[in-house]
Amino acid sequence: PMLGFAWSGGGHYTSTAVTYLYLKKNSPATLNKVLEILKYHPWYNGKRWNYPLEELIGENRKMGQLLLASMYPDDARDTAALGGPPMTEWHFDYNPFVPAGNAVTGTGPARPNAEEKITELLQKIKSEPNGRQRAIDLCWLIHLIQDVHQPLHVTSLFDKAHPTGDAGGTQTWVVPMPHQQAQTLHSYWDGLIMGSVKLSGNYAKNLLADPKYQLDKLSELKTNTTPESWIKNEGVIIGREIAYMNGKINGTKKSPTEVPQNYYGACMTYAERSVVLAGIRVANELTKVLK
Repeated sequence: PMLGFAWSGGGHYTSTAVTYLYLKKNSPATLNKVLEILKYHPWYNGKRWNYPLEELIGENRKMGQLLLASMYPDDARDTAALGGPPMTEWHFDYNPFVPAGNAVTGTGPARPNAEEKITELLQKIKSEPNGRQRAIDLCWLIHLIQDVHQPLHVTSLFDKAHPTGDAGGTQTWVVPMPHQQAQTLHSYWDGLIMGSVKLSGNYAKNLLADPKYQLDKLSELKTNTTPESWIKNEGVIIGREIAYMNGKINGTKKSPTEVPQNYYGACMTYAERSVVLAGIRVANELTKVLK
């Protein structure tokens, strides 16, 4: 299957900026520990990370460091030892969605998958000594928690046109607007949250200031407290009902689905909320494992 890069850079960066700002306010000690661990990362003083940080100083540079760390598992994919196969499977946890009226059988997530790796990393990072491996594991943990908040990393459509599954929307095609070029559903969702190392901090600040995303309005933080519940009670449902519109979004490359007018707005509502939830959950999990 084609690879999907969750949220592309923008989603990961924005969610990580939420984590940074949330930790700075609620647990500065954890934030300092996180930034200290990253100093052991093999890319810490290399050009892969230094180049994007060149113009940033002070607080913005510290935040930029964490933002780059969140993208390491995608950026390292071209290097088998760092993030290529077999680690490619770690990014997903495809739960099958078979819309009513389809006589196909969905198959469950491959192993190891994102949920298993998150659980494993939470345990491992707790007792690991500071060093290269802990820094790499930290990047993976942040990234994978964000990945499972992208609904097309945890849901896969099985229907007549996709009898073996559409690999998280990478084989389902949509026309985003009349007369626009068709694209995969996965890339459509990846592109919803825009951002960069320089700009995501402001986006995150605005999200955290939004009345919709105050802690008392984010009831999921209390009800869904495990990686399994983030996936099953949120991502899979959003994937099925919003991303695939209960099976109405099912186009192929030859015959893509033209999405309805209100689709973008509906998707954005869930994408932003998911990015905020992921950011706060990363902050909370790091606070627990690094205490």
